[in-house]
Amino acid sequence: MADFFHEIKERRLLPAVGFYIGSSWVLVEILDRLVERYLLSPFITDIAFWGLFSLIPAVVLIAWTHGRPGKDEVTRVEKVGVSINLLVTLGLLVSAFGGKDLGATADLVTVQNEQGQKESHYVPRDSFRRRLAVFFFDQDGGSQETAWLRYGVTELLVQDLNESPFVNAASPWTNYGSGFYARMKREGFDDAVGLPRSLMRQITDDANRQYFISGSISQQDGEYRVRARIWDAVNLQEIASLDRSGWDLYDTVDALGEDVLVALDTPLGSGRDRRDLPLGETYGESLEPFRLYVAALNKRLFDNDLEASTRLLDQALQVDPDFVRAWFAKAFNALESGDLPSAQAAIQKTQELDYRLPPGDRANVKQLNYRLTGQTDKQIAYLRMQVQLRDDAQSHQTLAGYLMAAGELAEARDEYLAALARDPMNLDIYLQLANLEKGLGNMEGAIGHTRRFIELKPDDAQAHIRLGDLLRDAGELDEASAQYENAALLEDPPTTATLKQALISIRRGNVHEARGLVEQAASLAESPLEQGQVRSIAELIEFRLGRVRAAIEQLQRREAYLAETLPPFQVAVAIYTPLAQYRLELGDTEGARQALAHALETVQPPLDQFLAFTEASILTDEGSFDESEAA
Repeated sequence: MADFFHEIKERRLLPAVGFYIGSSWVLVEILDRLVERYLLSPFITDIAFWGLFSLIPAVVLIAWTHGRPGKDEVTRVEKVGVSINLLVTLGLLVSAFGGKDLGATADLVTVQNEQGQKESHYVPRDSFRRRLAVFFFDQDGGSQETAWLRYGVTELLVQDLNESPFVNAASPWTNYGSGFYARMKREGFDDAVGLPRSLMRQITDDANRQYFISGSISQQDGEYRVRARIWDAVNLQEIASLDRSGWDLYDTVDALGEDVLVALDTPLGSGRDRRDLPLGETYGESLEPFRLYVAALNKRLFDNDLEASTRLLDQALQVDPDFVRAWFAKAFNALESGDLPSAQAAIQKTQELDYRLPPGDRANVKQLNYRLTGQTDKQIAYLRMQVQLRDDAQSHQTLAGYLMAAGELAEARDEYLAALARDPMNLDIYLQLANLEKGLGNMEGAIGHTRRFIELKPDDAQAHIRLGDLLRDAGELDEASAQYENAALLEDPPTTATLKQALISIRRGNVHEARGLVEQAASLAESPLEQGQVRSIAELIEFRLGRVRAAIEQLQRREAYLAETLPPFQVAVAIYTPLAQYRLELGDTEGARQALAHALETVQPPLDQFLAFTEASILTDEGSFDESEAA
């Protein structure tokens, strides 16, 4: 043994290996700094680390052969050993990083903003973006008083993750009743917690997201413990299991967010593209206003009660008048309620406090302000700038939606196609293209896009229904009926498919069959949305038969269901506009005016313009032709 250590010393093995390791470590650190500074692929540092340190056996072999003073010769063992080590290292690097993007994580672009001024920004590349669904956490022990934390930690984590330009995270609150929660409620999870992993995966897949996060939170003796598990939505493989504890909830979730980014190989970036704002800055230091804020979000999500949600937000703002997220949420509630003056006041206060928001939220605030103030040109110009900056599917898709609303259908089509090119996984774009082609009168194109969606996602019941609708409108009743039959096999329960078959029966003049199908759908309907659809078809049948009073009865029954799913001003327009027309059909001008007055109590300017046609119809019926034309 003594001879062995003497041999190591004589061959200067340890100094050689030590120098190599030290030099390699310095090189890795330099590369790490360069990656951050020049926004290079984070995998470059990993390749250097594993490549250099996996070559240590070759370094040992070379040092053993050539470390002793005097003339040395290359031995056969050295040739074979070093070659094998190089091949193994190469194989390791290819297998681990062969499919990784080794280019820059972001590009520097110069754009013109909505004010006509030029700006330079770093734009993340699509290959480094991560799309996540974050579900509400479970409560690991604790009392009912702390149960709100399972929702609160989801809000905080999504907010923290979205501060990274490389991440797009969504929660069950995203799009409210039109998002994840509709699926959860249909499966019986009214409180949106405790979902089985298989359902989380299905929802994540339907939302075209790569990963989803589940987890739990507990609080003991004032200390928070948050556990999160990241799952691959394709194969349900667990990517990482994370655990963070701390005395401050905001700091704990901040740290957890960093762990999630690392686990998903997300570029952390440098000061030029990194925008990590502490959660305490956005949500305030006190948890009480945050608790009220979470309760407000849930009131809107679970009960669609905008008034109660706004009252809770007002309570939160009484505790913390600078709670910027509460002002922002209040602006959205007011907008959804049709109260534009309140929405404008809330968004103005949000803008005053937007220094407490990360850049992404500040952009949303600016966009909403343009929308509320009617600056459509600036809004679209701003969205165009976002397309140039981000050049991702979401920005192109958002711009396309606004262009479509503005009547710029040809350009909207180009933006949808650009979105699809950047995110082929986002199959919903095919359905949006179908709507656009239908608007252009191109039924063949609309049907083609919908068929393409079904080819890629054949088990989507709603897609079969939409294809059936297009075929029905094109006069292909037999093919439409076949698509509704396909949907009925996939839909559980087949409420919508049954109602669509009732429409086919109406088109064929078989009223008795249509009534039977509506009754069948009524027995299947579970959600308020489905019940409202049943009443809508029943109303149509009665009106087609000339039974106007019966149609009014079905319309009034539908109102209760719509109130559970839509904002008040939308309910008012959807119910009282047709009600006024029905009253006019009956010659009841006074009843029509009462319906209009009831709608105007809810629908405030400028949204009352949606009621202008109804008012004109009433004035015409009254013989006031000049006033009708002015209306």
